[in-house]
Amino acid sequence: MTSWKNETYCRRGVSTRRVQPRDAAPVIIRTWEKREGDGMEIVLSSASHHAMLFVYVAKEIIDGFGERGRDVIVRAVRRYGRQRGRRMAMRARIDQNPCNALYYDMYGEWECFPGQVECTPGIGGEGFSLHYNRCPWYTEWRHFDMMEYGRYYCDYVDAAIMEGFGLTSGSLTGSRADGDLTCDLTFFNEHYSRADYDRLEEDRRLLGRNGKMPWEYHVGHLYQCLKRCIEKQLGEEGLAALETGLVRYGEQFGEDARQLVLEYGEIDYEMLPPYKSYKMPKED
Repeated sequence: MTSWKNETYCRRGVSTRRVQPRDAAPVIIRTWEKREGDGMEIVLSSASHHAMLFVYVAKEIIDGFGERGRDVIVRAVRRYGRQRGRRMAMRARIDQNPCNALYYDMYGEWECFPGQVECTPGIGGEGFSLHYNRCPWYTEWRHFDMMEYGRYYCDYVDAAIMEGFGLTSGSLTGSRADGDLTCDLTFFNEHYSRADYDRLEEDRRLLGRNGKMPWEYHVGHLYQCLKRCIEKQLGEEGLAALETGLVRYGEQFGEDARQLVLEYGEIDYEMLPPYKSYKMPKED
């Protein structure tokens, strides 16, 4: 099993490949195709890819297996979230930072296009909170009318990441999938001052993009968790449904994007990728 890799060009939270127009994938939608000069830059992996892979597979499994299928999808999301949270906690320990609500926010592993995510922190009330009024998952699922499947990701992933990170105080207290104005994460009884948050922002500045993983890593991780849970619980029939979902993904994003999912589906996601603490002295 491969430990981890980053062979494609990663910029601004997406993975891209430069091709000439005649070699471009035939089906690219909206922001997933960008033209530059005489060539074309095909975005092969992004938050939008992550969102759509999930719902294409979830739809096939839930429609095909009913309640059993829903249970398998939830198991996969929880596995995926716990592994992400454990990697975040490993980085926090390397940096000798606490695994609390503030640093949970800081050690998130992904980043999106500018403008794709809007999040406002809150430091009063019942505890520290994060309020999201824009995210690419909700945007894609609403656009493609797939919210009924996407909600199985939203309803369970945050609790699983928090569990992996070692937090027990957090809860999803608002969801746009349920009609709320924002998706809200509240960390009950986790109270911080403005000075605490200012110190966090300084740490965030020093951390920079260290620990942010490219989207092919995240999409491959999601696929691996889905595949392993589906294979264990649903056998060959389940794997056939998974393949149907992956075919639909390839029809939307192109064969190169589909192959990238398969390639990164073989990584050991329990292993922490190379990471150097931002608190270590810089080498001359």
